[in-house]
Amino acid sequence: MKSKDNILQNLLDAGCSRELAEKITELLINGDEEQANLLIKQHRKCLLNSVHAYKKNIDCLDYLVYALEKDKKSC
Repeated sequence: MKSKDNILQNLLDAGCSRELAEKITELLINGDEEQANLLIKQHRKCLLNSVHAYKKNIDCLDYLVYALEKDKKSC
């Protein structure tokens, strides 16, 4: 298993709050992989929901650019 510092840094790099990263790290160090995995999966789900929301925002902007360019060409 990775060292405590490596696990903590990986979790922070993955966007976990320090509190969540420390909690997961301690769970892993103490051998409670099931609970740690549950928290990791919950965080992953939140990140994925954010990705989907941002994709929708990007799609809206792409459509706006398309519509503006289409209007410009029709004039």
